[in-house]
Amino acid sequence: MRLTPNLKKFLTLSIFAVLFLSSVSVLAATRDVSKITDWYVKDFQTEIIVNKDSTLFVTEKIIADAGNLPDKHGIFRILPTFYQKTVEERVPLLVELISITDFSGKKHPYSTITDDNTITWKIGDASRTVHGENQYKITYAVKNALRFDNPQFDEFYWNLLGTFWQIDIDNFTAIIKFPPEVSSVNAQIDYYTGAFGSKSKGQSTYTWVDENTLEFVSTSRLLSGQGITASVTFPKGIFAPYQFTFWELYGNYIWFLIPLLVFIWLFRNWYEHGRDPKVDKTIIAEYEAPEKLTPMEVGTLLTSGSLQDSAISAAIVDLAVRKILKIEQTQEKTFLKAADFKITKIGSSEDIAKLTEAEQLVLNGLFEIGDEIMLSSLKNKFYKKLNPIKLSVRDSLIKRGYFTAKGFTMQGWYMAAGALLFFASVFLAAFSPILMAALIISAVMIFIFGILMPKRTVLGTEALWKTKGFKLFVETAEKYRQAFNEREHIFEEVLPYAMVFGVVALWVKNIQKIYGEEYFNTYHPYWYTGAAMGAFNAETFTNSLQSLSTNMANTIASSPSSSGSRGGGSSGGGGGGGGGGGW
Repeated sequence: MRLTPNLKKFLTLSIFAVLFLSSVSVLAATRDVSKITDWYVKDFQTEIIVNKDSTLFVTEKIIADAGNLPDKHGIFRILPTFYQKTVEERVPLLVELISITDFSGKKHPYSTITDDNTITWKIGDASRTVHGENQYKITYAVKNALRFDNPQFDEFYWNLLGTFWQIDIDNFTAIIKFPPEVSSVNAQIDYYTGAFGSKSKGQSTYTWVDENTLEFVSTSRLLSGQGITASVTFPKGIFAPYQFTFWELYGNYIWFLIPLLVFIWLFRNWYEHGRDPKVDKTIIAEYEAPEKLTPMEVGTLLTSGSLQDSAISAAIVDLAVRKILKIEQTQEKTFLKAADFKITKIGSSEDIAKLTEAEQLVLNGLFEIGDEIMLSSLKNKFYKKLNPIKLSVRDSLIKRGYFTAKGFTMQGWYMAAGALLFFASVFLAAFSPILMAALIISAVMIFIFGILMPKRTVLGTEALWKTKGFKLFVETAEKYRQAFNEREHIFEEVLPYAMVFGVVALWVKNIQKIYGEEYFNTYHPYWYTGAAMGAFNAETFTNSLQSLSTNMANTIASSPSSSGSRGGGSSGGGGGGGGGGGW
């Protein structure tokens, strides 16, 4: 056939047009590297093999492009570990990872993070950056994936592409392979595309590749948050509900044997080494502290060896009562300001030398820079003195035979072990939330038993019994009026212990009843002066004492802050899918 000039010209133009349109199409499908602002998925292919035991075998091939962006390391893939059957009921999906490689089979580094709702595979190496196109082949199995609740049919209702992807996906293809019993003849297909809850079908289409294989293909770019969900229903009886093994149902809960065993061990240790000797005697009123124990020592005896900050406040008041120092309220408490107090050292060197080591530490902590200080000036400073003071009180009680040394040694080991176990649980959270919970419970039990481990001796238990009798006297002082005739200054001397017992208001009230209003109209504490101290008023004085105690406890403990588809489906409504993104 001979070509005419016009025909030659037409063919030339046609070929040029085809080549031009092809090049434009290629350019349109390829992103400009300089304009890439985040990871995107160039191509996502997933193959799902549906097995008769309601398990799925899933292979995902992902080509993700990071362009020339800096500090990119890989992608992450998130899968749900349940699907929502009803508002109240969730059905578990068991996800088992098989491998993560590139398309040639080379393994990718990854870490696994789990919680109550999802499993996440973070793929890549934080010490290595990547650029351009990267291949990821993720193979995993899912158990209990099919649905059998409808009396008319069984269903494969699955998010082929989840709606929780944080990056765009240019092309998506899903191949679903069913057993021979499911075919285009007996299966009904429905599908949904778009954002979560969408019922649109505008961004994908499907076709039967053969009698038992479905193919879904996206028809446009899927933006972050857009997915594809398929519903395939078929006659009942082809598939069997997944049969969970005992280990699959309860295997995770085996971790709770850890706290059980820890409790048994802790209780046995406490019973042998931490339990106090038994004193089976009725508590009777005692008019003074046993063995002349100081308020700090009484507080430590009451709390199984743990000295509270309030006991140190009581010790300061006790030093004032004993004329070692004097307390003056200089600022009353207002809505905007806390009360403040001036503390002055007035004791002689001879009297100070007679104090216990712990009391001298308190005194030295107060008057580091002079013999007169404002309580507010100790804020964020005095806390450094607390530990030496507490250790001194503890050591004194051990030396005098009230506690065993072994109990405190074991307490230290328990506290260290509990802290170590607690921090270990944080790092193991990604491995198993249930294991994390078991370790946290174990750590809490270790802390509790650690508090209980300091053991009182027979002498210490006897002193505790007398201390409880002393507390009974303070609470019911009106019944024991004769004691007030035998001791001068009993009100002031007992007051610091009332602070330790937490019954200051009751002690003041009892004293007022015993001495009467007339006596207290002329009462002025020799150890304390304040703006509100005119004629004695029980309520005013009690409020002043409580303000003093609260301010002292808060100030001495303060430290600087640290500087850290059935019946209608929708897109995203099925099982699986999940999402992902880049990092």
